[in-house]
Amino acid sequence: MSERVLEIKHLNAGYASHGLGLFRKREYVPVLKDINLNIERNEFMGLVGESGSGKSTLGKSVLALIPFEGSVSVAGQSYSKKNRRAFYRNVQAVFQDPLSALDEREKIGRTLAEPLVIHGIGTAKERAVRVDEMLEMIGLDASYGRRYPKELSGGQRQRVCIGAALMLRPKLLVADEAISSLDVSVGSQILNLFQEIHGRMEFSMLFISHNLTVVYYLCDRIAVMNEGRIVECGEAEKICFSPEHPYTKKLVGLNGIN
Repeated sequence: MSERVLEIKHLNAGYASHGLGLFRKREYVPVLKDINLNIERNEFMGLVGESGSGKSTLGKSVLALIPFEGSVSVAGQSYSKKNRRAFYRNVQAVFQDPLSALDEREKIGRTLAEPLVIHGIGTAKERAVRVDEMLEMIGLDASYGRRYPKELSGGQRQRVCIGAALMLRPKLLVADEAISSLDVSVGSQILNLFQEIHGRMEFSMLFISHNLTVVYYLCDRIAVMNEGRIVECGEAEKICFSPEHPYTKKLVGLNGIN
C-alpha cells in the first residue's frame, strides 16, 4: 500500500517587486501558479525545467522557507511555528553549494552530529557511533570526522551535506541542483551515492535540476516545469521517450535524449 510522503495542493507563490521610481507601488509578481504534486513513499521525483521556471521556488516552498498560498504537507504534516522541529525531522535539504552550507569553523564530525544534538537524540557516545556509520555510508572513513570543510574536495563536501541531511532519517529529501557545481565525474559519483544510500535507507526525494538526462538517470517520475506551472508529469521513461507537451519535447531535444 502506498504512503504519500509529499502532497502539494494548489500552491501559489511569488514576490513583491520593488518597482521603479520614487512613488511607484510595489507589485506582486507570481512565480508558482496552482502547483499540484505528490511524492509517494520511497519514490524519487525529478523536477526539471529551464532557469527561471520556478523550480527552486517550489523547493523553498516545500521546505517552508518562503510564504505561499495553498497547502504543502510532508508525511501528513504541514509546517507551523509550533511544530517546526517535528516538521524538519521529516524533511531536509541538500543545496547547490556545499561550501556555503557548511560551517568552516566546525569539524565534519560535529556538523554531522549537530542535527542529533538539536533534536536531543542519543547520548554523546551513541551520536559518535551514528556519525561514524554515516561517514561510512557516504563513502568517507572515520578520520574525516576530525577534518574541516576546507580540507575536503567539493565532492567530499557535498557527501557531508548529504550525510548531515540524512542524519535524522527524514522521510523526504529536497535536493536543489545538488550536482550542478561539481564536475561531470564527481557529479556522477554523487548520483550513484544517492542510489546506494537509497538501497540502505528508506526516504523519498524531490530532485531539482535543469538537466533532464540527469533526472532521467536518477528518478522514478519526472515533473516538468515551465513558467511557474507543471506542464507534464509521469514515469521517467514516458517523459523522456514519449513526451506529450511541446515544452517537454523541447527539453528532450535540448538534452539530446533519443
